[in-house]
Amino acid sequence: MQAITTTYHGSTNTRGAYWSAQSESGRRAKADRWTEDHGRNEPADASRRAVLALCRKLGWTVTLIEGATRSGYAYVFYEPIGSPAVQDGVRILDGHGNRVV
Repeated sequence: MQAITTTYHGSTNTRGAYWSAQSESGRRAKADRWTEDHGRNEPADASRRAVLALCRKLGWTVTLIEGATRSGYAYVFYEPIGSPAVQDGVRILDGHGNRVV
């Protein structure tokens, strides 16, 4: 199993701000550009979109637990004993076990 970390990349003169997700194996994915007026302006939402993009890229169907770090967010695999396997897509739970995606 691998942890996934996300990082916010601020805007430059030539590129808008965005979030990226990276697995422990070094595979990466980016979320779409993130701006305050994007409609979904929560940083956690943009971080989750980057994680979903990475999981799609890697073909993973998993349940992840989300937590905050100093530089972004971290996601770890969560499969309690006896829980049904995720059949399609990715589920993201907050630290209390509530589904956020």
